[in-house]
Amino acid sequence: MTDGMDAATRLRQDVTATLGPAHAAVVDRHAQRLLPLAWPADALAAKLIEGVQHEFHDTFVDTTWPHCPAHPNHPLWFDDGAWRCSENGAAVAGLGDLGAVLFNDAIVGLRRGDFDRLAPLFADRGSELPLILQWHRDARFDKHPAELAEALSNACFLGRTGVVRALIDAGVDPAAGTGCGMDGLHWAANRGKLETVKLLIDRGAPLETINMHGTTALGTAVWSAINEPWWGPAQIEIVEALLDAGARVEAGGYPTGNEEIDRLLKEHGAQA
Repeated sequence: MTDGMDAATRLRQDVTATLGPAHAAVVDRHAQRLLPLAWPADALAAKLIEGVQHEFHDTFVDTTWPHCPAHPNHPLWFDDGAWRCSENGAAVAGLGDLGAVLFNDAIVGLRRGDFDRLAPLFADRGSELPLILQWHRDARFDKHPAELAEALSNACFLGRTGVVRALIDAGVDPAAGTGCGMDGLHWAANRGKLETVKLLIDRGAPLETINMHGTTALGTAVWSAINEPWWGPAQIEIVEALLDAGARVEAGGYPTGNEEIDRLLKEHGAQA
């Protein structure tokens, strides 16, 4: 590692890239306290990094800061010149490189459909934008339009309606992002995300797109309500919202054997 001032600059870059510029003041405060001390540069830098990380953890700013890309619920720790995975000790990023490493990992994860693992990127951060929206604002996705479309589907999967709205408002096609076999409306219907479904309907998402399971958003919603009922009452409301929006009733598979769903399908013209 280089001198303490260089470490402070790079640590500030990591904090700004992952938590947002408002939190960089924590680095500045610790640096003002530590840099005047006549310690060896490496020891000073290590103490600075340790103090900043512990403050974020202890004050619940982010108890897993910085996240391990492979293990989102595990924090990275700095040791021997690199941010390292607490699970296996592998080096993940150099000091100052964390933002770029996380973005590149997200691109790979979006291509693979690692939607649950990428959830922290879509999470609310108070006054700061979710990382996905921050990266979009900073034009990081300009060379990755397909992955940006997958980010929209990922947000629908997670029910992050605010992120979905922001991406559509920015011009992302609500019908795009089908690399994992389903578009955003399919995912939101599958996982009981009622508010997201309503937003997508309002923004003109196509209702009759066929997904990898050979059915539409309505068929997906009906299947999920019957086979994955743990998403709750919103699942029935999603079926109703899709029907009210004009979804083809035939995709519901009437009769389904579910009394509530069959009543809705019949009210919208389903015939055995």
